[in-house]
Amino acid sequence: MSPSILISLVVVIAAFALFFYFSFKGVNLFLTVFACVTLVSLCTADGLTAIFTSFLPSVGTMFQQFFLLYTIGGAFGFCLMESGLGSAMAVHMIRIFGEKWIAVALFVITCLMMAAGVASYQYAILAIALPVLKRLNMSRKVALAAMSAGAGSVAYGTLVGMPNALNIAPTTYLGTTTMAGPVISLVCTAFSVVFIVGYLMLLTNRLKARGEGFVTYDDDPKVDQDENALPPAWKGYLCVAAIIGLSLLFQGFGIAAIQATTYA
Repeated sequence: MSPSILISLVVVIAAFALFFYFSFKGVNLFLTVFACVTLVSLCTADGLTAIFTSFLPSVGTMFQQFFLLYTIGGAFGFCLMESGLGSAMAVHMIRIFGEKWIAVALFVITCLMMAAGVASYQYAILAIALPVLKRLNMSRKVALAAMSAGAGSVAYGTLVGMPNALNIAPTTYLGTTTMAGPVISLVCTAFSVVFIVGYLMLLTNRLKARGEGFVTYDDDPKVDQDENALPPAWKGYLCVAAIIGLSLLFQGFGIAAIQATTYA
């Protein structure tokens, strides 16, 4: 490895470490990004001017490419939750898995929400899950761990065909589709699911063994929807399947992944 490549790698790793450190410390996101960009820019041949010659044009290009995808996806997710379909799917999943498997149910629900583009899934899922956790006297750490695993693993990371930005971004530069690398994707997904489910069950048992139960807070989200008044859950599942299915169908016709998902 040449010295220039090694230095570049070290600087990029240092910038990532700085970003995570500032983020965990609660520093303003804009200031955090600016500090990391400045660090990387100072190590380039152009110096600080690289912010204008490299960073900003790249950010502008990414914003232009993904603007419609994020906007329409966010609107779809909002409609899914406002219509009650998101809550209907969550309630249905909890019934399927049973209350004792609440952690696995929340993991699956979050994966479905992420696949549908629902960014504000936390509020809806917590409002439904907290009464169940209270009945079981189970720590809310179980719900937080399950939702974190569902949001950042399968649906938004490893599973092939998912219509999200992380899966679509490489297609623009590699000329592939969201179905690229199906074997390694399914292997990683299977490993992720087994590991996450195992960890969630281990966490649940450890919290019970420590006697750590449910704690109520004044600002806990309230259930403001009657379960009997919710629409049929199958309509929500159909919506999620339609987004994924139509995206893959349009890509099959040769449409670029980002455009196909936007159309879907």
